[in-house]
Amino acid sequence: MARAREQQRGKSDPGYRMFRSVQRRAGQVLRGRGSPREALGCDLERLRGHIAGQFTHGMSWDRYGQWEVDHIIPLSAARTLDQLLALCHFRNLQPLWKRYNLLKGGA
Repeated sequence: MARAREQQRGKSDPGYRMFRSVQRRAGQVLRGRGSPREALGCDLERLRGHIAGQFTHGMSWDRYGQWEVDHIIPLSAARTLDQLLALCHFRNLQPLWKRYNLLKGGA
């Protein structure tokens, strides 16, 4: 029941879908060594505002999927857990058109 509600919200709210995606990615890389929510350092509304404040020409929530959330400094650059936690922080995130994110590489 809760999973169905979350899936429905993700379909109707791209900002929420983006937030959950960022949390999932942090959880994958942290592998239980830290809390994805704490590492992110903000809630949904603050992340939504942070990302929207960096939109470039043509970006909108309706076009989420054509653009992605990019880690400015890739998570793969971390050598310690403290560095990894810092790179998961919302200030290290930006919206980037999908094609440019693929060209940038990283992890």
